[in-house]
Amino acid sequence: MLDVVDEQTNHPVTRLEILDAVDKAFEAPPTATSDILVTAEDSGARTALLEVLHRLPEKRFGSVRELWEHLPDVPVEA
Repeated sequence: MLDVVDEQTNHPVTRLEILDAVDKAFEAPPTATSDILVTAEDSGARTALLEVLHRLPEKRFGSVRELWEHLPDVPVEA
């Protein structure tokens, strides 16, 4: 499992945290990976979360659920 943990807080990245950071990117799907990353950065996402999102392939996503196919090791909650 490739959990990404914030070294300062020892808090793992979760799907709920990802959803909070990128939900605006899916207001008008499909959404490109680059748009997901920009939305997360604009929302103030922490570095550990951005590292997880950088594992996504370059493609267009029709919904946030499609992210989980590429991030199966990210837990729903901490």
